[in-house]
Amino acid sequence: MWRTFFIFTQIIVMEYQSIQESFLNIFNTNPEVIIQSPGRINLLGEHTDYNDGMVLPAAIDKSIVVALGKSDNQSNWVSYNYNETYTTDIQTFEKNSHHWTSYIKGVVNELLSLGKKIPNFNMVFGGDIPLGAGLSSSAALETGIIAGLNELFYLQLSKLDIIQIAKKAENNFVGVNCGIMDMFANVKSMKDHVLLLDCKTLEFSYFKFDNSKYSIILCNSGVSHQLVDSQYNLRRKSCMDGVAILNSQKPTINSLRDATMEDLLNYKNLFDPITFNRCLYVIEESIRMNLALESLQNNDYQSFGKIMYQTHLGLKNDYEVSCEELDFLVEKAMSFPNTMGSRMMGGGFGGCSINLIEAGYEAAFMQFIDTAYFSNYGKKMEIYPVKITNGLERIA
Repeated sequence: MWRTFFIFTQIIVMEYQSIQESFLNIFNTNPEVIIQSPGRINLLGEHTDYNDGMVLPAAIDKSIVVALGKSDNQSNWVSYNYNETYTTDIQTFEKNSHHWTSYIKGVVNELLSLGKKIPNFNMVFGGDIPLGAGLSSSAALETGIIAGLNELFYLQLSKLDIIQIAKKAENNFVGVNCGIMDMFANVKSMKDHVLLLDCKTLEFSYFKFDNSKYSIILCNSGVSHQLVDSQYNLRRKSCMDGVAILNSQKPTINSLRDATMEDLLNYKNLFDPITFNRCLYVIEESIRMNLALESLQNNDYQSFGKIMYQTHLGLKNDYEVSCEELDFLVEKAMSFPNTMGSRMMGGGFGGCSINLIEAGYEAAFMQFIDTAYFSNYGKKMEIYPVKITNGLERIA
């Protein structure tokens, strides 16, 4: 079964053709714009983006394809994967929650608030980014729609505009207090490179990833999560509470990015244990990031992998966003001889582990981890070898 996960190129072509044909069949005309918007991984820097920290994401060859065209009357939006259609008028739609239309309405609402003229439009979208796996399917959809509308209606938006509008839509309309990493990686990534993003200044640079010697494999725990309904927002609040404490003692600290380990330890007595642990993780992750970048520059993937595992332990013990299944996957992966590193990835409470595997041992690793997971939990899991790719692109 796991052998089927190698056919990424064929899958992407099939998605493009399926979405295009679906649009033609439904609306009796070809789409005017088609955008391919990728999911993303994050090698290091989890839960640090909303703390003004550094992150190390990359776009992957799992994506959402968005096909759009102008409409003479109402808007018709079609989810190819859900086989659902939503009809509305841009000027009268209402906010709803826990529904895929929230992401579309969110970006349209933000564009309208900027004074952009958005007439009604038809759209079909679909893709192969697994939902709830921590691969930022929502960011891919949001940026894909904004980029598509930008092309369709000549909105003259820059790439940074697209990123920031998508983030505001997620924050203000969908209700998730996410940072900017997901959208930035989705738009700005470069093939065969990881992207180092400073979430405080939005400065970024690229580091070459050695695909010839190492592969990235994602293991989906099958435990789904809804960030709106999870404790994600509570983690962010804990960080803000910690910043408020530190700022009261040292006014130059306006985010955890500004705090040192010495600062945190000096004022430990002012913290409750939970808030302290949340801040401890973020500050330690900043230290790990500097070490990881040094490892990448030296092509020392063994050291880089060890840092990935240390991050997992911090997410498990201090930030408390892991779960039993993710912990099992990470520990089992680390017992495989050709694993460089492993950790949980994404917001947490489920989703995927990300594994750095020595090239040539991908099939053996997948069989090993799949067998172990089935033996322990009695269920098969999805495994995704992924390649690092470019950010979103117009493909038609």
